[in-house]
Amino acid sequence: MMTLLRPTVSLAFALGFIGFAVGTAPPEGHAQGPGRLNKVIEALENGRAAVATQEWRFVDMEHSPFSGQLVQTVLAEMDQDRGSDGRMRLTPLVRIPQDGDEDFKWAVKQVLDLGGFGVILPHVDTKEEAVRFVEAMRY
Repeated sequence: MMTLLRPTVSLAFALGFIGFAVGTAPPEGHAQGPGRLNKVIEALENGRAAVATQEWRFVDMEHSPFSGQLVQTVLAEMDQDRGSDGRMRLTPLVRIPQDGDEDFKWAVKQVLDLGGFGVILPHVDTKEEAVRFVEAMRY
């Protein structure tokens, strides 16, 4: 049974990366260079592996208390580390504590509102859960 679930979980993980493309202007005082703010999406669009190099930072809220303040602090620190093109050096991806069969929409919205560039939803077991997850990131 586990081998049947693995492709679905991988699909949900990939959809989570692809599902949210950031198209906002850079913060005041930061020039926007060529390319996307989200380097993971940029790598995927250019046919490169998005996890082969260190282009992102994983913020784990599944195995620690879910704290908007902690996420905000980590993202503020990451915002200070920018390249010459004005983009953050690492793309912030936050794993929320909810599973695919739980109510996670509020947590997705909070993470994105705080400035996360992507959300990872653990334990997605069905196509329907994956689709619901991607839809939660589109608002």
